[in-house]
Amino acid sequence: MNPFTIAPASLQELISRLTPRQVQIVELLAMGHDYKQICSILSISQTVVKHHVWRACQRVEAENRIQLIVIFALWRMTDGQR
Repeated sequence: MNPFTIAPASLQELISRLTPRQVQIVELLAMGHDYKQICSILSISQTVVKHHVWRACQRVEAENRIQLIVIFALWRMTDGQR
C-alpha cells in the first residue's frame, strides 16, 4: 500500500480503527520516540508497546511501523488535528 495515495476520508476511517492507546503510542513514534522511551513515558513494558504497534499496523493495513507513522502523519496533516 502506498500511504500517499490514500484519500483523506479513508485516512480518517483507518485511524478511527485504532484504540486511544494505539493512537497515543503511534503519536509518540511519530514524534521520534523509540520503544524504550515510550515504555518510560507510558509506564508500560516493551512487549506491550510492540503489541500495540503490531495491532495498529494490522488495523490500518500498514506493512510496517514506518508505513503506520506515515499514515498517521498524513491523517494529522489532512484532518487538521493538533
